Amino acid sequence: MKKIIKILIGLTVLFALLMLTITYFLKPSDRLKNDDRLWNVSDNVDIDSYNREVLGNISLDKGKLVSEIKIDDYNFKKLLKYALAHNGNAEMQEASYTLKGKRILIKYPLKLGLWNTQVDIGASLSNTSKELVFIVEEAKLGKISLSKNMINKVLDRLKKTGYGNMKIEGNRIYVQVNAPNISIRKASIDKDMMKLQVLVKAQGIINIEREIIETLVQ
Repeated sequence: MKKIIKILIGLTVLFALLMLTITYFLKPSDRLKNDDRLWNVSDNVDIDSYNREVLGNISLDKGKLVSEIKIDDYNFKKLLKYALAHNGNAEMQEASYTLKGKRILIKYPLKLGLWNTQVDIGASLSNTSKELVFIVEEAKLGKISLSKNMINKVLDRLKKTGYGNMKIEGNRIYVQVNAPNISIRKASIDKDMMKLQVLVKAQGIINIEREIIETLVQ
């Protein structure tokens, strides 16, 4: 009987240590604060003011009409909230999004069995002529760094949130810009600022007044 009790005590201690270990590794080093979630950000965006700025910045470069959009962290959050709110995507608003250095940092809350944890994602920005391309460079689940395959599985979960103009391939997230009168020349993040350089069609310049920014967030 004593032997059975010892075995049970040993198993209980082992189980407790296992639970503590799992809890430790799933606890993020920098936990997402409720106030930082995107749902707390205002989606009151003055689209026209952005477009006036873009139209005012148009210049001629090698025979092409070029303009630049600069979006700081505060306004990036507002534009993203505007996009997700108008597309009815509530799940992605549970996360936080920050422009930091040359990357976008995302903290996405996750429930794994008994544990409340989070996925931390660091992504850089690139582009095609009609798409913004977010490249996931690194990701962690709690304190655990994720392999490329695990990152792809996390992004597969994101696919199910149903954001209409977004597609995911491997570690790349493509956001389509449906603007017939503009194309993206260069997209980047630097010094906590998103910069979009766009080419404007001369024959369509009259028609782009609401097109430039609004199509980024449709």
